[in-house]
Amino acid sequence: MSPTIDGEAKSPMIFSSKDLSLVYADPKWDGGSDTKLQFYDGKPYVTFWSGIDFQGHGSGGGVMLNSSYDKVYNISVNSLAGGADGHEFQLN
Repeated sequence: MSPTIDGEAKSPMIFSSKDLSLVYADPKWDGGSDTKLQFYDGKPYVTFWSGIDFQGHGSGGGVMLNSSYDKVYNISVNSLAGGADGHEFQLN
């Protein structure tokens, strides 16, 4: 989950499905959206987009956290002048 509330800092958040208690949040990330579980080389990663939001789009990159919520990859797009949009972080 990565809510947007006007005037508030954004951060990716993970809640327990058992009792909705907060499992992970890290407000030092600049924004955060498209939080989901994805697999890379057979291993699960929590992924989310982090960057600057503009009206209707964003400019940033993808972040991958391991099962201990440690950042293991911070992916940027060098070939796009505007960076990666917040709706487009999917591993293939």
